[in-house]
Amino acid sequence: MKDGTIYWLAPDLAVRREQKVAGRVLGLALDSFGGYLAISTNNATVELSDCTGRSCFRVSTPRPLHHLAFLAEAPFVIGCADYGLVLCLDLKGNVVWRDGPVSHIGSLAVNGDGTEIVLACFTDGLRRYDGQGKPRASFSIAETCRLATMAYDGSIILVAGLGQRLLLLDSAGRVKQRKELDDAPRALAIGPLGDYAVVAQSGGPILCIETT
Repeated sequence: MKDGTIYWLAPDLAVRREQKVAGRVLGLALDSFGGYLAISTNNATVELSDCTGRSCFRVSTPRPLHHLAFLAEAPFVIGCADYGLVLCLDLKGNVVWRDGPVSHIGSLAVNGDGTEIVLACFTDGLRRYDGQGKPRASFSIAETCRLATMAYDGSIILVAGLGQRLLLLDSAGRVKQRKELDDAPRALAIGPLGDYAVVAQSGGPILCIETT
């Protein structure tokens, strides 16, 4: 994707179609039914296309967005830069709300209906927003907060820092579990019901762990 080429794959990983965008791709998000793809680039643009490659909109943003997420139950895309910007776009490219948190942002997580939006903000812990973009009480984390993923209903959040430890939080920000890994995590994903998580590690192994 360094040259702006996106590959749509079949279930057997065969390439179905190639899609070109201007600039280097920073973030991708596919909606729940695979009908729409949101793409952000280093040119500070966000493009929404459908599964045939037809462009629905292309808009400029104040900063390049590094992280994107569709809301499963609402027609919005949430995006954030690596520093100082989080915003919500509708499916016509209009900005519904935006904020400028004075924080470096490592990742973005949302629940299904968009009432809980979480930014992993390194030393600032987890910054939170409701569906209208109003800040909610942040969760202070004793460790650096670099990655975060959330169950569909927002009941649990899995967090990783710069080291090899995972933290499992409940919806009130309390630590339920701690788990030490053999290597630093590079990416996290949690199942819709929050009963398992998948962790990609720097050294290569991908783990599936129970969270209940």
